[in-house]
Amino acid sequence: MPLLFSLAYASCALNGADGPLRLDLLTAAPGPELFASMGHTALVFSGGGLEHPLAFDWGAYDVREASMLGFLRGRQRFYLRGQPASALFADLERQQRTVVLQTLPEPDPALLAGLNAEVGSPYVYHWRLASCATRARDQVLPDD
Repeated sequence: MPLLFSLAYASCALNGADGPLRLDLLTAAPGPELFASMGHTALVFSGGGLEHPLAFDWGAYDVREASMLGFLRGRQRFYLRGQPASALFADLERQQRTVVLQTLPEPDPALLAGLNAEVGSPYVYHWRLASCATRARDQVLPDD
């Protein structure tokens, strides 16, 4: 069952470094800015020997390239970002966004390694076809 929680206590819910590798799907409610108006999704890894929980999301963009028209037309370039989960939690808390963490089945460590290798990789955003939600989905669901 998904958990709603205060972000101040989010790291308590995640596995410590000596626990098994854990993967959580983070979903954030929409924010006040247009770029945040459709909510946000990230993958959060903890345990498995990680020094601290890591968050991977497909919501980073270069402010020099940011274009509202490009965003609305599905032409804005976004990037995979990897960061300490605490940084993402703090950002979402500052924005006063509701967050849900859902624990997924124990991941293959190759998923974490693959995401680490892909940090900074660009993609062209499209609200339905290529977004933070579709990118996270494509990482955790098997190919059909």
